[in-house]
Amino acid sequence: MIDNTFHKIPVSFFDESYNKYQNEVMNLLHFIRAFHPVSIVNPERFNRFEGQVEKICHEMKDMMDLQHFQFALNSLLAKLEDAHTYFMPEDGLIYPYEIRYYEGCFYLYAIDSKYPDFTGKEIVSINGIPVKNIRSAMRKAMPSENKVKAGLWSFYLNRKALLHQIGVGTAKGVCLGFHDGNSLLFESETENLSGWHQVNFPPYPVTVKRDDLFSYQIIEDKCYLQFNAMYDLQSYLQLCQITGTKVEDNYLNFLPSFLEFIDKMDADINQHHIRKLVVDMRYNGGGNSMLGDQLLQYLGIDTGTISRYKTLVRKSDFLFKCMPDFYDCSTNVNQKNLLQWEILRTCTLFQK
Repeated sequence: MIDNTFHKIPVSFFDESYNKYQNEVMNLLHFIRAFHPVSIVNPERFNRFEGQVEKICHEMKDMMDLQHFQFALNSLLAKLEDAHTYFMPEDGLIYPYEIRYYEGCFYLYAIDSKYPDFTGKEIVSINGIPVKNIRSAMRKAMPSENKVKAGLWSFYLNRKALLHQIGVGTAKGVCLGFHDGNSLLFESETENLSGWHQVNFPPYPVTVKRDDLFSYQIIEDKCYLQFNAMYDLQSYLQLCQITGTKVEDNYLNFLPSFLEFIDKMDADINQHHIRKLVVDMRYNGGGNSMLGDQLLQYLGIDTGTISRYKTLVRKSDFLFKCMPDFYDCSTNVNQKNLLQWEILRTCTLFQK
């Protein structure tokens, strides 16, 4: 299987006249120029990114704190238009609440136990700024491929540094405005949270997460499909072939076939005259998009009409360091320095 070990990026830039943040951002530029596919696939996008790096580097001459640097870095990486290249901010000072995104809206997920009646409320504004404007600003502040992914970054909206990055002033604190007309003002951040009260979602017997990669139930006039992972026997064998990895017998015995699963589900749907299919993907962390195509084809949807994404892997000595098995098996592929395999999501996604 693919090695998920983290590797430090090489240091190829250092200037004694720069502070530590300036050196970090300039080294990142050199790394992306040398190893990221964007400089080959879309030189114009890379040039825009490079120009923004120089601007941010100049702004960093006045020392900033680590929290603001982390979110400034993500705002910079968003210029790549690559949702798989981002920086995960470390823990820091936060306001005593948590926000979650669901179907285009923000909701208060958790809060200090002094306000238990506020959990679950829809948030319509932050410091008077409408949520739709907040979401638009987040697309520029955090790497994302669409507005849904941008909304999912909402769990960082309790960070003063992110609020600052998206243009929400916090000099007087943070005021959350709710759909029912009420509001709450948080005047300061804190490191330690006590008495934390959060929304409790009791498991529903139908939709409770199952251990299976995918499963279905016939319920009255509906078929409920819980699609927990885009991974099956065929995708595993395909990945082993591409990476030159030995096929493990225990995976052969354990992994189901998604195509066989669809055939069985289809037989049950026809037997029970079902005309409604519910596909639950709330627990799905991704995988091989081939399985998604197979489901869409079963539903009679022309996948050619859907906006496509592709994976681009740039061969380099850094790739060799991280994935030597993959690098070795790809040397016989008849392409110069760019490989395109849709099932590999280890690098970056670009929309055609």
